[in-house]
Amino acid sequence: MRIHRLLAFLLVAALAPLARGGAQTCQGTAQFREGKARIGVDYQRSGDLDYYRAGIAYGVQGSFFGGVSVDETQPSHGGASTTGFGGSLGYQFHWVDTPFQVCPLVTLNYASGNGANTTSMGFGGSLGYRVEVQSGFDLVPAAGIRWMSNSTSS
Repeated sequence: MRIHRLLAFLLVAALAPLARGGAQTCQGTAQFREGKARIGVDYQRSGDLDYYRAGIAYGVQGSFFGGVSVDETQPSHGGASTTGFGGSLGYQFHWVDTPFQVCPLVTLNYASGNGANTTSMGFGGSLGYRVEVQSGFDLVPAAGIRWMSNSTSS
């Protein structure tokens, strides 16, 4: 488990200079401008689970973008963890002459643990709107919906 955290930290430290400011409006995330790459690390904790994820995305502003991620879910009370990885591919564009940005997206994820393997495929999209609050600070509300199909084998 500690090795996963160390790898995630090293990934962030090595790729942080590639990330740029701004916002990819449709998803409420960092924009693909000069650097064209961004990284993300996520940690969630509930009463039953600890969830870790690290990923990197690459894209061209107003065009295609994609990403890969690795994650681990571990029961808080101990026991076997689940490790997974996945990828996504999307396209970003502005809706006609409005400030809304739309991003259709497809995803594929694989997870293995506790004697089972799960493959998830998804298709959906998101919609966002950028509001400049002040120079260098934007508010970017975004929402999305995704249809998912899961297949589990043991």
